[in-house]
Amino acid sequence: MQKRRPPLPDDIARLIGELLGRAVTGRAALTPYPEARAAVFALYADKDGGFGAAIACDLATGAMLGAALSMVPPARVAEAVACGELDLTMIENVREVLNVGSGLFNYSGTGHQSAAQLASATMTVALTKFLTVPPEASPALFAMLKKCPGRVDVELNVAGYGAGRLTCYVV
Repeated sequence: MQKRRPPLPDDIARLIGELLGRAVTGRAALTPYPEARAAVFALYADKDGGFGAAIACDLATGAMLGAALSMVPPARVAEAVACGELDLTMIENVREVLNVGSGLFNYSGTGHQSAAQLASATMTVALTKFLTVPPEASPALFAMLKKCPGRVDVELNVAGYGAGRLTCYVV
């Protein structure tokens, strides 16, 4: 079995941009984002049911991805950040974006792939758990993520919706 690698920031931006139908840019963050500050977590299982990968987002990223998917007015992103939580629509939408995000970890190792190529790849991980904070994430989850050998921290910007942080972890 080929070892998974963290996706590149451009691959993350491309997949999300194609899904949202908007310009999305991603660049490597200069500093790691602390797991305990993330607001949204997607955990992916490998084909044997074990932990294979994860994505963690800050509140701003969860809000902007959740809002942009169904064209919720951008002002709602600022409202969510100000009140410190995502509304139900944003939660459901960001879960769907991160479900599609499993394609970031399913690749043939042949270099950059389009969203269509990622979608047709043999599944090696699938979304198994979606958590929002508080109260669902725990110190045990944070400890597990810190042990992941592969990680990429990304500053993401969605046109018209703003910027935030996203981290991808792979085993």
